[in-house]
Amino acid sequence: MRVSVEEVSPSRRALTVEVPADRVGPRVEAAYRTLGQRVSLPGFRKGRVPRALLEQRFRGQVREDVIRELIPESYVEALREAHVEPLGDPTVEVVSFEEGQPLRYRAVVDVKPPLEVKDYLGVPVTRKEVTVTDEEVEALLQQMRERAAEYVPMEGWPALKEDLCILDYHGTVNGRPLKGGRGSQVSVVLGSGTFLPAVEEGLVGAQKGETREVRVNFPDTYPRKELRGKRAAFTVTVREVKKKRVPALDDEFAKAVGGVGTLRELREKVRGDLLGFKERERDGEVKVQLLARIAETNPVEVPAALVEAEVDALVAEMLHALAAQGARIRGLDETKTRNIRAKFRDAAVQRVHHRLLLEAIAAQEGVTVSDQELHEELERAAAGTGRSATALWEALEKEGRVPGLRGELLQRKTADLLLSRARVSPGHDLIQVP
Repeated sequence: MRVSVEEVSPSRRALTVEVPADRVGPRVEAAYRTLGQRVSLPGFRKGRVPRALLEQRFRGQVREDVIRELIPESYVEALREAHVEPLGDPTVEVVSFEEGQPLRYRAVVDVKPPLEVKDYLGVPVTRKEVTVTDEEVEALLQQMRERAAEYVPMEGWPALKEDLCILDYHGTVNGRPLKGGRGSQVSVVLGSGTFLPAVEEGLVGAQKGETREVRVNFPDTYPRKELRGKRAAFTVTVREVKKKRVPALDDEFAKAVGGVGTLRELREKVRGDLLGFKERERDGEVKVQLLARIAETNPVEVPAALVEAEVDALVAEMLHALAAQGARIRGLDETKTRNIRAKFRDAAVQRVHHRLLLEAIAAQEGVTVSDQELHEELERAAAGTGRSATALWEALEKEGRVPGLRGELLQRKTADLLLSRARVSPGHDLIQVP
């Protein structure tokens, strides 16, 4: 088999592959034999159709079958022979395929461009100082109190906003049961907007055991078309009223939620945690700016396959974030999908460019990720999930994601190296890269 490689561009290669006739011929013969065994034509029994007639009727089909079988098989061999590592599926064009002749085709693939990074050490950056105010500490302590709050049953008290009510309800429209409008033992915090706002408002002042009828006017923009502009009646029974009990900010609270002995120690711990978070966030911004400066002096043709994969990842992140906020993602038509992907393309190009730079710098500096470092990362990821690092490793290995995790750690280590060797000067604001 003959293979030649053409450099179409720094990030693209074209492989011209010639599969010899002595390899193609037997496949053609085998295709006709298989076809002859299962085809029946008028005047001929199955398996008795003359070869000439098969060729006349099915030459195109046999040609397609042989191409479909031989190209993927020989393409893998060609990549290995030419030492080409593709980044995605190839674009294949058949050059020639005649009976008794070799099969020739051209496969164009994206590859990582050769890259030797220069001027990446001692890059000047400005890093602002970060501080934590007393107000920020107190705000976080209040959030911790809210998260630790409990709802406790209160006999004889009316339901007010921010109270938790346990409800049974059923709804009707024009006297008929509302589809999906029935529930039992449903928990609703009044004023939260998680239930129908009109129902939540209509239950303010209700007591345990009380049943109320609440009228609801559905707006013309309501998601369910059949309810738009309709008026419904909900019969709601309050099974339980629970009041929110927020723990006092004292030493007991510090022991319970912070694992420290006193409230003073908890404040110190919270201040330290906030400062660490701000410093990591600040350093992350500086690394992005640092890579942007290095990218300016090291332009590279970014492979299209990597950009498309990165756009996929960015779109998936957006959809996940919207779903987490409760948004309903309906089917997107081709135009909307194309527009969304276009908005992410510049960010995807930058991400891929930076990743290629980090990989190249890691190779130049001899940065590696040991199995021990990988295991420690898995232990951190597994902490609090109820899974062991070993179980997480096995799951990632089964999904083929271990190389990706190792690559992420390699990029992180390389970015840390660049920051440690940058020329850092204090400043009030981060640098702005044109």
